[in-house]
Amino acid sequence: MITDNLILNCDRAIAFGSGAASSHSGGLIQNNFIADTRTGSHFAGPGISLESTTAAQVDNNTLYQAGTYNNSIEYSYITTGCLIRNNLSNKPIVGLNGGTANLAANFVVAQPAWFADPEACNLHLLSAVNGVVDAGIPIANLTTDIDGDARPTGSFYDIGADEYTGPASSSASSSSSSSSSSSSSSSSSSSSSSGTSSPSSGSTGSSSGGGGGGAPSISYIAALLLLGATRRHGFFVGE
Repeated sequence: MITDNLILNCDRAIAFGSGAASSHSGGLIQNNFIADTRTGSHFAGPGISLESTTAAQVDNNTLYQAGTYNNSIEYSYITTGCLIRNNLSNKPIVGLNGGTANLAANFVVAQPAWFADPEACNLHLLSAVNGVVDAGIPIANLTTDIDGDARPTGSFYDIGADEYTGPASSSASSSSSSSSSSSSSSSSSSSSSSGTSSPSSGSTGSSSGGGGGGAPSISYIAALLLLGATRRHGFFVGE
């Protein structure tokens, strides 16, 4: 489970599986703010990646990417049975290399002016954006947003990690950022919920917060060990 995190300027923020050889089954990716405000040279990738993944859920995340990489969420290789719903992004959600998923109520043309402060990974909505607020679908057992506000707050679920409750809540920093870490891993496949995943077929790998270039820093590895299989309420910053 990877929920309620802030992930800033990481090359591939959250990944389940790695290529065609390292698979992943199940898991939730929900209520995360993912911002990459870098425009220079770095090893950019999608904010969320599912590779050779089955039966995972990617729901109510908000992603903003300022760079040139084309996609916000990708599902690829032998990815099947995954649900991708209620996500807010400024770039497309795309299937590659034969991957399939069930998509519903995603909004992929977000504008940077909609968010409180992308540079600080504060992707709270500044106003009740038409097509986003009260435009989502109900998700079983997802009853709060990244701040702990009730879902739904209005008539229906909002799209994205933030359930809009008014201008005052939009300008506040998210209460979910209770820890911080720097990382410099070149690939998000370098760690899993139980350590480092094997590249052999049938292994299970997941990671969050891969930064740019080199091996993971000690502080990053320690943060992942502390968070364990459930990664919640973290603030991960790439170098």
